[in-house]
Amino acid sequence: MRNFLYSQFYYIVGTAFVTAIGGLMSLFPGFGNNSERDLPPRPPAPTPTIATIATVPPIDDPIADPTATPAPAGASTGDRGSLIILETSSADADDWVTIEWLAGDGRWYEVDGWRGHIHHGQLIWWVAPENLGDGQFRWVVYSNDSKSQLLKRSDPFYLPEREKITRTFPLDW
Repeated sequence: MRNFLYSQFYYIVGTAFVTAIGGLMSLFPGFGNNSERDLPPRPPAPTPTIATIATVPPIDDPIADPTATPAPAGASTGDRGSLIILETSSADADDWVTIEWLAGDGRWYEVDGWRGHIHHGQLIWWVAPENLGDGQFRWVVYSNDSKSQLLKRSDPFYLPEREKITRTFPLDW
C-alpha cells in the first residue's frame, strides 16, 4: 500500500511540474520555436556530373592519324553503338589500362581517350556506330599511369559488329 501511495504522489507531482513548465512556455511564444527566427541560408547542393567516355577515331584509312582526338561518347548518336568491357580480378588501384589499335604500317598505336584506371574490376568503353566491326585492337595494362612497367597485353580483338552489343574481355595478370 505504501508503494502505491508513493507512485500516486510522484504521478501528481510530475504532472504538476510538466503543466507548470508548459504554462511558462506559453507565456513566451518564441521560446523553443525556431520557425520564427532567421536562419542562415544553406549552401547550394552540388550539381552531379556524369563522366563522358570518348570513342575511337574512324580507322577506315589504315594510315589514319593515331593521335587524332576522338568524338565524345554519345555525340549525336542517341543510344546507338556498343560497349567493350575489360573485366579482371587482379587489378590494383594504380593499374593503368590503354587500348591500342594496329595500323596499316604494322605498328600499334594508343587510342586517344581509351585509357584509365579500373574501377570495381571493370573498365567500360563506348564504341561509336561508325567504328563497329573495326580492328584489330588490344588491351594494354601498366602498373601505373606513367607506363613504367608493362603488366599484360591482351590478344588482338575486333570491336562488336552490331549496335547494342556488350563484349566482355576477361583478363588477369
